[in-house]
Amino acid sequence: MPTSMMILLKNPAFVCQCLISSVEGFLLSGLSTFLPKFIANQYNQTNSWAAMLTGFIAVPGAAFGQFIGGVIVRKFRLKVRGIIRFNMACTAAVILLVAVFWAKCEQGAVAGVTVTYTNKYKYVNCSCAMSQASNTSSIFSSSNETINEAVLGKCKSNCKLLYVFIPVVFLALLGTFMMAVPGTTIILRSVNDKQRTFAISMQQMCMRFIGTIPGPLVFGYILDQVCIVWQEKCGSTGSCWVYNSDLMGQHFFIMGVCVKAVTLTLLTIAYCLYKPPATDAAVSGQHKHQNTLRNAAKCKQDPICSCGYTRV
Repeated sequence: MPTSMMILLKNPAFVCQCLISSVEGFLLSGLSTFLPKFIANQYNQTNSWAAMLTGFIAVPGAAFGQFIGGVIVRKFRLKVRGIIRFNMACTAAVILLVAVFWAKCEQGAVAGVTVTYTNKYKYVNCSCAMSQASNTSSIFSSSNETINEAVLGKCKSNCKLLYVFIPVVFLALLGTFMMAVPGTTIILRSVNDKQRTFAISMQQMCMRFIGTIPGPLVFGYILDQVCIVWQEKCGSTGSCWVYNSDLMGQHFFIMGVCVKAVTLTLLTIAYCLYKPPATDAAVSGQHKHQNTLRNAAKCKQDPICSCGYTRV
């Protein structure tokens, strides 16, 4: 196994594709975990509906993306360099679509957080301080102060940018997953036949340890930095209640662009350094030569050598 691993590590196309799978897994795992929170905060949606919207775009985007990517490779009979060019085109298109993370609705007013308190009104049962002109009941006290009873939940928003965000993110996920099957094809065609199983296992291990495991942790840490109001219970800090929408969109955009830029760079390196894999005979001969050298070294170290002579 050490010999096979060394051969794979000296294969530029394989190493680059492993790193691409890792950084893409890093981004996708982070988005799948925190995209519902992003939708809920940026577009004034409930957490449950934001989670459902994420499922509506993520599952079809992944399924159709992988299917379309495999069909294109099969239909046009793309070789390794052709597949790399196809993945480069998908990556460049997704970089443009990532700009949609800048789009956001106006953040709802939160008394004491985004807007200051006023002495004009007193609110009871407050979850959302709606204007007096809305459908709220008003009670006049003896001190001529108006007491408005607010409704439970977030203020309703007339912002329509969510209907732009959802299709664009769907296209971005579609383009990202269109690279999945071609990426696996690159690995299978850039290594020797006898190393394909080991190469796939190496690629999956790298994707887990470098990508999908730390991805949600890093995204969670970044979101914690843009929190405005934390829940406090019994002296301990709980989950975040209110995020800075401007910084949240900025951080998601930067993360997406950086990951896609790294992917595009690695694809360029793989395209320039790709070499067809050695034949089975060449690999077998290389292994046989290495075994011969290893046996010769053992013979020189043993007092009574199995090669048929005695060391003096």
